[in-house]
Amino acid sequence: MTDFKSLKLRRTPNQYLVTPAGWGPERPNRESPVFARKAEDVYLASRAVALGEPRVQLLSEDPARRKLELVQRTRIIRFPDHISIEVAPLDSERCAVLVYSRSRFGLRDFGTNRRRIDHWLGLLAKKLGAAA
Repeated sequence: MTDFKSLKLRRTPNQYLVTPAGWGPERPNRESPVFARKAEDVYLASRAVALGEPRVQLLSEDPARRKLELVQRTRIIRFPDHISIEVAPLDSERCAVLVYSRSRFGLRDFGTNRRRIDHWLGLLAKKLGAAA
């Protein structure tokens, strides 16, 4: 499972990271949305959104730590893109969704990882109500 606190990004542009500011050693491409919901509820909603998308396969999960590891294959060539999701409590009433999406092959992804995760986070916000 991906450890967002110690994550080191590769030097290639074919990845997209979403975390709260200052969460780990890497600067995120986008700050995590924060939801005023229980972390378990956000985890289950995140899982449903991800698995509801086409060509997504669950590789592993740790419900106790609210973590998912997934792969989504590209539509035409079926290249595997790896996606890690964690729902992290910020306090007793708020949690953040952390996501790391990266292409397994190639150096460029032409924005595929960003578009995927922005889309998934938009679906999650609709499902749960707007992020705080």
